[in-house]
Amino acid sequence: MTQSQPPSEAVLERIEALRRLPDDPKAMLELAGCLQTLGREHLPEADRLCAELIARFPGSSVAARAAQARTRIAQASLRCVDHGEIRGEVVNYIAVALREFGRLGPQEIEKIALEIAVLGQRGLDIDDPAPKYTLRALPGRYCGLNLLAILYAALRRVDPTIDVGADFLREYEIAQAAQR
Repeated sequence: MTQSQPPSEAVLERIEALRRLPDDPKAMLELAGCLQTLGREHLPEADRLCAELIARFPGSSVAARAAQARTRIAQASLRCVDHGEIRGEVVNYIAVALREFGRLGPQEIEKIALEIAVLGQRGLDIDDPAPKYTLRALPGRYCGLNLLAILYAALRRVDPTIDVGADFLREYEIAQAAQR
C-alpha cells in the first residue's frame, strides 16, 4: 500500500489478499490495520480479526502483534467517545474500585494494577458488557471496561502520570467526589 492510495482501495486490496490466502496471518493483520484507519465503525471488525489471529496462532509473533493492535483498537475506541459525555458505567466502576481501595494498602493496589495490565496485554474486550474476566488479587467477575476503569483508578493512586490509554479523569473526579 502506498501513502497515495485511499484507505478504501487499500482495504479492498487486503480483503482480496485474504480471500486468496485465507490462512495467512500477515494478510489478516494487514487488513485489521487498514480497518483501524477507517474510523470507529470499523474498529469492531479490526478487533475481531486480531482476536481470531491470537486464537489461531497462539504464541506466535503475529499473535503478539495482534494483541498490541487490540490494545491500540481499544484505546482508539475509547478516544472516539464524545469528550463532553460522562460515562456513567465508568463512574460506577471507579467508585466501587475506590471503596475497595480504601480497605487495601498501596502494595495490594499495585498488585491489582499489575494483574490487570498483564491481562490487558492479551487484549480486553471493552465493548462487551459481559463479566468474563477474573482476578486473583480482587474477587469477582468483571467486564473489560470495568477492568480498565479499575486499572485507571489504581494507577491514579500509584502514579497519576502513567498513561492508561483511556482518559477517565472526569469520571474519576466524579467518583472521588462521591466518596467524600
